[in-house]
Amino acid sequence: MIGNKIKLNLGKGFRLKKEGTFNLDKLLKEVMALAKKRKYLVQIKDHTDKSEKAGHDIIIVWTLEKNINEYIKYESKIEFLLRRINKTESNVAGSNQITFTADLITDYNSKLKHTKFLKVFGEIYNTFIIRNKIEKHKKKLLAELTELRDLAKLNIDMHT
Repeated sequence: MIGNKIKLNLGKGFRLKKEGTFNLDKLLKEVMALAKKRKYLVQIKDHTDKSEKAGHDIIIVWTLEKNINEYIKYESKIEFLLRRINKTESNVAGSNQITFTADLITDYNSKLKHTKFLKVFGEIYNTFIIRNKIEKHKKKLLAELTELRDLAKLNIDMHT
């Protein structure tokens, strides 16, 4: 295992569902641009497009990574699940679901994993020495993901 994953509990608001018409290209471009502006490395992990009778089923999965320092890293995932998608002029019509998840990774280079002593020291370091710093980073990661979610909401006409 690389590092220690601390899952952020994002709650229900980080799964967007909408049936209707929206501009898919604009949604993807704007969310990608904001992620890059926030200095995330964005990787496309999956992109499938399956043609069905009722329209296309499209799955797009992005991972976002940002190294904060040599010990802390943010990892997020955005999944776009689009069903029964049909093109209309510059928009697409159908059902979409966008899911956001996030983890804060400590010791992502596994420097504190080589011996039992270092492993115990790493647990003490996270629990007592930098606990406040970890909490601040969790809040910052949540704020950045909220900003991405709100932009996605705006693009699919779900008002925040």
